[in-house]
Amino acid sequence: MVVIRIILATWAVMATTKATIMEGDENGCADQHANLASCIPFVSGTAKKPAPQCCQDIQKMKANKPKC
Repeated sequence: MVVIRIILATWAVMATTKATIMEGDENGCADQHANLASCIPFVSGTAKKPAPQCCQDIQKMKANKPKC
């Protein structure tokens, strides 16, 4: 019974830590995601291929903030 409690406590700590890290990444990427508006037609399926501006913006994002 003690072992199960330890395992559950460990999982809870790991889940909380992961959520906190993900929130930090999301906050740091929000400004980058706003720059990808030119990709919306492609992502939503209304365009057959991404606009050149979309590709350029994604390359900039990868260069500046690869985690995003």
